[in-house]
Amino acid sequence: MRLAIASTWDGMALTEGEVASVEVARDSDGLVIAMRARSWGDPIPDGPVGRRDRLWEHEVVEVFFAEAARRDARYLEIEVGAHGHWLALSFDGYRTLRDDQVTVAVEHARSGVGWSAVVRVAPEVVRAALPGGIGAWNAYAIHGPGTRRYLAAAVPHEQYPGPDFHRLEHFVALAR
Repeated sequence: MRLAIASTWDGMALTEGEVASVEVARDSDGLVIAMRARSWGDPIPDGPVGRRDRLWEHEVVEVFFAEAARRDARYLEIEVGAHGHWLALSFDGYRTLRDDQVTVAVEHARSGVGWSAVVRVAPEVVRAALPGGIGAWNAYAIHGPGTRRYLAAAVPHEQYPGPDFHRLEHFVALAR
């Protein structure tokens, strides 16, 4: 499965150099998520590389997995920053935090003008967060040390006053 983060959160196309990508594979080890993005020069988060709260305030790529493309579905959010910091959270429905201590393994690399990461999510973590399985997903990116840029793979079908990446009803549905 692959998603290109190729537009702003409200549907404006990006230039080739701003597009980020997320690829996901399922195997006996759970989920393997590969992310690639350009570096934009955002400040490095405080603290050592590893789990970091409020990572969305920095340069980040995010991927969400939901049981279904419904507002009340359970979902898992995984974020990786341009410098290797990460955050993983599970929710019981729209912004209803269930677990803020989800653990994933992250391998991160920087090269040239970009960065990449491989995230491994153990099968038991996926089952605990999404007992009904993965039925929909979406990917996002945020960057900008000045004006923040909010980017999305699948954009909302309706207008909102600002970006809200937790709108599961606009996710890409997966065939089961």
